[in-house]
Amino acid sequence: MTRNAKVLIVDDDEMGSKPFVLKLQKRGIQVHFSTSGENILELLEQEPYNVVFLDMVMPEFTGHQVLGLIRSKYSQLEIPVIMLSGKDEVSDVVESLKLGANDYMTKPANIDIAMARIQTQLMLTEYYKISVKKSELDAIHSMVVTYSHEINNPLTIALGFLHKLKGTTDQIQIEKVESALHRISHILSKIKQISEGNDKVEFENYLMGSQGRMLKLKK
Repeated sequence: MTRNAKVLIVDDDEMGSKPFVLKLQKRGIQVHFSTSGENILELLEQEPYNVVFLDMVMPEFTGHQVLGLIRSKYSQLEIPVIMLSGKDEVSDVVESLKLGANDYMTKPANIDIAMARIQTQLMLTEYYKISVKKSELDAIHSMVVTYSHEINNPLTIALGFLHKLKGTTDQIQIEKVESALHRISHILSKIKQISEGNDKVEFENYLMGSQGRMLKLKK
């Protein structure tokens, strides 16, 4: 699973990180490197990284500041972040986890431990995607069932008025029938779009760090 995984390393010490980068590449990891986290959101928009390794201590933006930027837009399951630090302070670990880091490693990073951590994050992300897909399918099924039930009411109205209109020319009643039939047509159109996959169902975070998600149908 880790082969061809795409990793972003953010560390101001490019030379010091080179051995780690080379070891990752030898294991089949695609590695991209940035010496600053200032443009982190742009980097994440440009490339679908599987894991971000983020140095704790950098001159312009600290690791925690960069982590805050990442978590302002992406959840822990969307983009896993593993913090890197030259010291193993419990307070740093706790603070990183509170801010939304997925994991923590001391420098110099051990390649075997790093590969195990990457594997774990890839598995969690994959389970997350499967869960989201299942939720989408359940939501689509629920919408189809709801729309089907909604058809019954206007259809009953239309049939009732049509029965009354037999042999008459009551324009008001005819307009009511026409309106009910238009409603039915609109509902059927929605069902058709959903069943054909023309409407996309997306999930939006409504609370940072929460696993709860709000469903909406793109128009």
